[in-house]
Amino acid sequence: MPQENLAETVGCAIAVQRKNAGLTQRQLADQLGIEAETVSRMEHGKYPPNFARLERLAAILDCPVARFFGYPTDAEMSLASRIADKIQSLPLERQETVVQFVSDVVRVLKS
Repeated sequence: MPQENLAETVGCAIAVQRKNAGLTQRQLADQLGIEAETVSRMEHGKYPPNFARLERLAAILDCPVARFFGYPTDAEMSLASRIADKIQSLPLERQETVVQFVSDVVRVLKS
C-alpha cells in the first residue's frame, strides 16, 4: 500500500501491527468498540484515529504508539546499532549478504 500522507502511514502501520497480533479487523473493532468498517477506513488512511484511540490501539496491539508513525523503539535501535557495529568492517558486498541472510531468517521465523 503506497503511503502518501501521515494518515496512510499510520493506517498501514495499524494494519501491520494488527496482522502481527493475529487479529482480524472484526476482532480489533470488537476490542475497540467500533465497527469493522471503521478499522478498515483507519487502515486505509480514510479515517485517522485520534490520540486516545492510538493509545488504545497500542495497548491492544502491544506496541508503542510511536510504531504507528514508523519509528523504531529504543530497543530496536540499540539492536540495529549492534548489528551495524558487527558488520561495518566487512566490504559492502558482504554487508549486503548479511542483510539478505537476516531477511531470510526473519521470514522463516515468521512462518
